[in-house]
Amino acid sequence: MIYLTYGNQSHGVYSSYVIENCKYISENLNYPVKIIALVSIRGFFEMRRVRKELNPNSIILPMIPGFHRWKWNIFTLVLLWPFIGNKKVMALSPLAANLAISLKNMGLVAKVIYDGEGATAAEWNEFEVVGKGSLKRDIWQIENRAVNKSDMQRAVSHKMFSYWIENFSYSGKNRIVIPCLLNGVFADAPSFGKIPYEELFKEEEADQIVLVYAGSSAQWQSMDLLEKALEPIMKQDKRLRLLLLSDQSENDCRIKSKFPSRVVLKWVPFEQVPAMMALGDYGILLRNPSVTNFVAAPTKFAEYLACGLKVFISPGVGDYPDMVAEKQLGEVIDQPNELQNIPLEKTSLAEKQKLREFALNNFVRTSFKDSFVKIISL
Repeated sequence: MIYLTYGNQSHGVYSSYVIENCKYISENLNYPVKIIALVSIRGFFEMRRVRKELNPNSIILPMIPGFHRWKWNIFTLVLLWPFIGNKKVMALSPLAANLAISLKNMGLVAKVIYDGEGATAAEWNEFEVVGKGSLKRDIWQIENRAVNKSDMQRAVSHKMFSYWIENFSYSGKNRIVIPCLLNGVFADAPSFGKIPYEELFKEEEADQIVLVYAGSSAQWQSMDLLEKALEPIMKQDKRLRLLLLSDQSENDCRIKSKFPSRVVLKWVPFEQVPAMMALGDYGILLRNPSVTNFVAAPTKFAEYLACGLKVFISPGVGDYPDMVAEKQLGEVIDQPNELQNIPLEKTSLAEKQKLREFALNNFVRTSFKDSFVKIISL
């Protein structure tokens, strides 16, 4: 099987979402998967080096310059395909899926599986991912074709299928849900023993409680909502500390400027994230209402749990709010000011171990073996 990607996904997403899934299928299910990645010509050789380190067997090719010229990449793939053979293709993103569908229409590909990681058309319009132009105008049609002309569809949440049904009249029968799963770096148990707060925070309080936010400063991450929710409780409870594992600059981080000694802003290599997250008591997953967030399955949810953090989550984040309420994994926060009404206490070692156990039972690839088998059996 070929796994086709188009565009430059972040290192974390590419590693956990693409590499780890392909590795599991190849090694655990004995079904070879080759990754073909079309990446930007800007910084191509460095990107190729990084991707090859992650997966030496992958084929990394430069995209035709200009994102709006995405269709032209079919010529690159047609020239390559005689060396590939008539195989099924799993495609990440609507653009990659449309290229694969075109190859199928030429008789070069047997089956196409659309790997729907998000609501791309909605995201592009809600968060101005791409500028104005024909591609932004046509993305609804492109995503519709990916959803309805592929032979199987994988979604990261049940909410995504509901979205496809409502917006694209989707009626596919070959459908599976596999959420965003844990990266291998979260498999090793983090240390839940003595927490060296002094290495992070200049001031110490007895029984201090650490809130953790891990993620980028991209618009859909709703940093404004985080600040609105946390500022009142930081003022209210002097025990609270905030660890921001984010690429946000200190100049733009208002909550850091208001609580300089109680907020630590760090951007660490992905491999160091589990150890840093395990220092905390609660993970923050608050997001503004949007279609992008409604269908999402943020990997951060599973990562927080794997590091022993209770999760504060907004009600419109994919399938997870219902899971949090049912399994008592944290709190569903309807409005930012609700946090002031929740009594915060340190997460005990027993609670941390229980949360980690839940993550390892529900967000690892072996738990979705039947779904992966369905993919390779198509």
